[in-house]
Amino acid sequence: MTPVDEEKVLVTVGQMASGSVFRARLSELFADAGPNLTNAAVVRGLLDHGCRISKPYLSQLRHGHRASPSERS
Repeated sequence: MTPVDEEKVLVTVGQMASGSVFRARLSELFADAGPNLTNAAVVRGLLDHGCRISKPYLSQLRHGHRASPSERS
């Protein structure tokens, strides 16, 4: 069984509603991937899996200008 980082699991309803959890996890993915991962690369990868999102919208999600992705994104 893999150990669980409780800091990543325990979130409040307010954090979920504000999108801060989504933004933090998205930022963590980019940080873990290193400097070569770009918004354009992520957008292409998502499109390959049937998810359309624009580079500006992804940037807004990463920087907190949008709280969480919409169902249409």
